Amino acid sequence: MRGVPPNRTAQRTAAAIVLLALTIPAVQAADSAAHDFDGLRRQCIAAAAVAQERERVVGRIAHTVYLLDRDLDGRRRGLADSRAEQARLLGRIEVLQRNLDARPALLGADPLDRRRGELLIAATVPELRGEARALGNEYRRAGALRREIAAREGELAGA
Repeated sequence: MRGVPPNRTAQRTAAAIVLLALTIPAVQAADSAAHDFDGLRRQCIAAAAVAQERERVVGRIAHTVYLLDRDLDGRRRGLADSRAEQARLLGRIEVLQRNLDARPALLGADPLDRRRGELLIAATVPELRGEARALGNEYRRAGALRREIAAREGELAGA
């Protein structure tokens, strides 16, 4: 015989211990990698949520700018279409101004003509003031829209 037969159970136990000792760092590394991937996944989800919210904000601002642009374009078209009316209004104001300057000449006129002229002026002035005020308001509103659009575009550029 060649000596004592090898103890197979002892060999198997020793091999299992060595194998276990070699796999423990690999399992720990796998757990660490899984933990790192989980943290990275959470960061990606948080970044996607921030990007999605920013896109919503940018979308709202862009839509508001679009609506304001459309409103401004409509007002510009309205003002351009009413150029003839604006010219008539300014012409009537000019004629009225000239007639008001000629008021002393009416003093020598027939009292009936003088009264008719005063009534005409009294009826015309408030109407002309109203039209001029509305026209001025329309130009002011168009200017305010331009300023608001510029502010929103600046906000959009910053978002």
